[in-house]
Amino acid sequence: MPTSAPDLNLSVNLDLDQLADALVERFLDRLPQPDQRRTSLTSAEAAHYLGISVEAIRDLAACRKVAFSQTCAGAPCYFEADDLDAYRRKHRNEAVN
Repeated sequence: MPTSAPDLNLSVNLDLDQLADALVERFLDRLPQPDQRRTSLTSAEAAHYLGISVEAIRDLAACRKVAFSQTCAGAPCYFEADDLDAYRRKHRNEAVN
């Protein structure tokens, strides 16, 4: 018995829905999990985030004006976006009325 057009459309739609669900599952499986995402920024990334030079972010870190982490002296510095936001808020210029 031949399949009618509405039955065929329903079958195709179900197949597409199953395919879409399978693709979403595969895509989600490949995304980094929240605890796997890198939260620290390098000096270059932190400088870009604040809109300043790499030398300026290094100077801020050396003067302890912005929080950073470092495994040992001479090792690269890493910054957290929350700390950079706090620095930015602290050095915000208020509008004059």
